[in-house]
Amino acid sequence: MSLVSVISRNFGRKYRGAFAGVVDNNVEKQPKYVHTTNYNLEQFPEYTKKLKSVVDAEKKEEEIQKKIESGQMQKPVPRRKRRIYDRPRFDTNIQNYDAWLNFDRQLPKYLRDSLIVRKVNLAPAKVAFAFGTGSLPLRNDKVATREYDFEDNNFDTFLLYDHKQTTDYWGDNEEGYDYENQGHLHPNKRQRKYPTEEEFWKSEEEYPFRFNHSPHADWMKFKTWLLDRVNNPKRNVSYEQYLTEKYGPLETYDNYDKTYENLKSSEFAVLKYSRGDFLKKGEKADEKDPYMKPLVPPKKLTDEFLIDPSHDQEQEAAK
Repeated sequence: MSLVSVISRNFGRKYRGAFAGVVDNNVEKQPKYVHTTNYNLEQFPEYTKKLKSVVDAEKKEEEIQKKIESGQMQKPVPRRKRRIYDRPRFDTNIQNYDAWLNFDRQLPKYLRDSLIVRKVNLAPAKVAFAFGTGSLPLRNDKVATREYDFEDNNFDTFLLYDHKQTTDYWGDNEEGYDYENQGHLHPNKRQRKYPTEEEFWKSEEEYPFRFNHSPHADWMKFKTWLLDRVNNPKRNVSYEQYLTEKYGPLETYDNYDKTYENLKSSEFAVLKYSRGDFLKKGEKADEKDPYMKPLVPPKKLTDEFLIDPSHDQEQEAAK
């Protein structure tokens, strides 16, 4: 035991009672505080005015409450709620708004971060059901798997795409890793299992999508329209099935020997019209111009025009 602790302990035993009595006597000897200030109108006029205003306000509040209960007046509305705003911050009314898939006007994107980025949560399977398979991600090839181009009735363009949600960006999942039981790890060190491209576009779970738009576009209306079309489709069939039923199966028309039902030579404008159909009044047709008459498509030669190789051999032997 140290010397300081011994001295302090002995000192406390010896003088503890004496000091306790001194403290008690000092408390008793202290004078009691007597409230001698009079808050009247002559001495403190400001206090009196404030007190009078508070009392008047309470009386007025009681009168108003009685009138409300008796039905003589309505409950007052705060000033901020009485304000009439000309327009909300975002107008989401899509009654006179419409948009559609666009294939001839595309939003140029030179750099990944060169355009404004907006986010929206969508189910990939519902997006494919509403708008088809989309196009190749030529403007987001490093982070996306599909792209959709849209145009609205304000002639603004939009670009919708998935963003870093598949194994195409993150690589294949680690085999044998327990992705479900990671509670013992710090949240920053937990790994996520990403779906493949096929699994992603068949999923009914919502994923974060992104879309870009042209400057000054009404992107909030487009986002509302997009959520409405994806979550509440107007057709009972998918977009691909709808196109097949309306226009027939997809054909490239590259087989010359095949007869296509949807392709008729008489329907081509170049075979139906000529320059003679667009002459002005009083203008004569130039007979030397070969384009004054509709073009005639070439025909494939039949087998009778084929050269028999044996005939050529006989001629060579005769020579």
